[in-house]
Amino acid sequence: MKRKHFKTITTLKAELVSKGFSKHFVVENGQILCADTGKQYVPCEVRVMECYHFQGTDARPDNSYLYAVRCKDGTQGVAISMYGMQGSVQLNQLMRQSKAA
Repeated sequence: MKRKHFKTITTLKAELVSKGFSKHFVVENGQILCADTGKQYVPCEVRVMECYHFQGTDARPDNSYLYAVRCKDGTQGVAISMYGMQGSVQLNQLMRQSKAA
C-alpha cells in the first residue's frame, strides 16, 4: 500500500473530512465525546481506523497524533492529541483501549 505524506495536521484533517470523517472527538469524563453531537462513547464502541503521528522540527518535544475513528453507530471523525496536554494523555489512553481496524 502506498503511503501518503501529509505536511500538516490541517491537510490530513481536510483529506479525512473528504472521506466522511467529519466529526470532532474529545475526551470528557473518561469517555470519548463527539463534540458535534454531544454523544459519549466508551472505548469498546470506537474503532481506530487510522492513526497518524506528527513530530515537530525544533528541539523541544512537539508530538501530535491524529486518530481517524468510526463509532459503533456509524459516526466517523477525528480526534487530535497534542503533546503535554492532560486531555491528550487521556485521549491516547482511551484510544489504546479502543478496537483497532
